[in-house]
Amino acid sequence: MKIFITGGTGLLGSNIIKILTNKKHKIINSFYGKSPEMNASVETCEMNLMDFDDIDKNLRKYMPDVLIHCAAAIDKKEIELGKDNAWKNMVEGTKVLATTARDINCSFVFISSDWVFDGTSKLINETSVPFPVNFYGVMKLVSEREIAAIENLHYSICRVAALYGINYQIPGDTRSVQTLGWSDLVTYYIKCILHNKPLHVWEGENVNYIAAPTYSLDAAKMISIVAENNYSGTFHTFTNESINRLDLADKVKSIYKSDLPVYITNPDQIIIDEHFNVNVPYACVTDNSYTYNKLKYDCSINSGITEFKKELEKVKLNKYKLLDNSYYGY
Repeated sequence: MKIFITGGTGLLGSNIIKILTNKKHKIINSFYGKSPEMNASVETCEMNLMDFDDIDKNLRKYMPDVLIHCAAAIDKKEIELGKDNAWKNMVEGTKVLATTARDINCSFVFISSDWVFDGTSKLINETSVPFPVNFYGVMKLVSEREIAAIENLHYSICRVAALYGINYQIPGDTRSVQTLGWSDLVTYYIKCILHNKPLHVWEGENVNYIAAPTYSLDAAKMISIVAENNYSGTFHTFTNESINRLDLADKVKSIYKSDLPVYITNPDQIIIDEHFNVNVPYACVTDNSYTYNKLKYDCSINSGITEFKKELEKVKLNKYKLLDNSYYGY
């Protein structure tokens, strides 16, 4: 199977490439800017997602069977400062990708987010009505609806949540800082433990306090199952458990057999200001029974952190900036 991936140098995209190349698929990864150092079995092409002619040209050149669209603007500050560009990239660019995929008879897999929800419902599943509370969530939801409106397009929507793991294409990009969201929170806690520093747990109305932290390889495996089997529909490709930040810190400590103290604090106002006081969903509590039954794949918070720990132990931790001097404790 020939699979075209956007955003293959990001955390999720690099994990999807790792899974699919092991299965001997033909992988094409698009990039824009500096050419990545990819696995020799992965072909690369430069493609600007804001140049719609460039999108059309590249997809018609490679004629993939499946297109997995991972690329997205993830820096919330940059999104708030440049909403027009972010919209053109994430919404209009996605629509062009999906429309061209339809025209060349290519299945389209769109990577969305649990942030299409407002975080106030007691339980959300694949059919729950989305209601985003920030611009990033709005762009993801509008993209989902634009895709669904394209006639004769075979598509699937894979929502991801609270990812952490190793970026296999750019190891130095493995982030380990705490933010108002959940990305890399597990990695931040691990870095605290490795540096023998107390774990600071943020709470407050500006913080996404409850989520479903998902090991990136687990998310990649679920998305790969969707792509390889040509499934259609909406899938929640994350753990079927939700947890708050404090309990997660205790869980990471338990797995690492650490007795370091945990302090509950509010994020500094400077952090909130840097995020332009953007609203975040407070609690994303999920039921992913449909996805797990369909994909025949199950993963848990405990198993994800345990596997991540094993994976880190296989490599030089310094390579992933977990033992360097740039410790971000607070």
